[in-house]
Amino acid sequence: MEKYIERASQLHRIMSNPVSKKAKEAGELSLTAKGRVLERYNELNYGIYKNIDNKFTLKGTQLEDESILLFKKVFGEFSLFKNEKNFKNEYFTGTPDLITDDLVIDIKTKYSLDGFQKMYYNQKPVDKAYIYQIQCYMHLLGLKRGMIAFCLTNNSEEGIVKEIQSQIYKSDKISYTDSEYLQIEEKVRKEQTFDYLPDNKRVKMIFVDYNEDLIVQMKERIKQCDKYYKWIDTYVCDNLEKFFVLLAV
Repeated sequence: MEKYIERASQLHRIMSNPVSKKAKEAGELSLTAKGRVLERYNELNYGIYKNIDNKFTLKGTQLEDESILLFKKVFGEFSLFKNEKNFKNEYFTGTPDLITDDLVIDIKTKYSLDGFQKMYYNQKPVDKAYIYQIQCYMHLLGLKRGMIAFCLTNNSEEGIVKEIQSQIYKSDKISYTDSEYLQIEEKVRKEQTFDYLPDNKRVKMIFVDYNEDLIVQMKERIKQCDKYYKWIDTYVCDNLEKFFVLLAV
């Protein structure tokens, strides 16, 4: 059976700790981690990938190229091109966004002005999920420095229309006049486009140094997940065998 290998973007889920004191003391995986291992089992064995898209992840996926272009424009790095190569070792797999000789860069597209400003003015700590991801990229590439670049890119027309529909759906009103609809549209478009800001205030970069201790912790958690992964497979096989025995009776 194939060894359990985790994607960089999902490491934060298996690195979560159990809620109960008893589970922590016993060194058990958290329910979140177990759920992720089960998802990974379905990915690797059946090709079934859980759809976790929401308006935040959808914008990040759809506008990744625009965010990369904004980043290159602000920092004059026009020689950089989006990396399409997947890197993999016995623990991790991932596809970094941008790679230089001594730096790996992960692009994050923020959804709203408020969310971006909290990051821009350091009011909010960097999400652990991003730290695990960039550490993984550095490890896979053998680099000692990484960067997380947060970009405030205009939403797509599709995203704007969906947000307008969402705000209308959440309202208690049954119908809207043309004037009221236009007010909602104007409000959403103002919230979802940011051309009134200079480009240099739409990109925030945070440098991250390689942390070997964290990599060791991540590898240990991968080993723990691998045991649970194999248990899932054994459980499935055992129960299928019992099922066929019952059919034969």
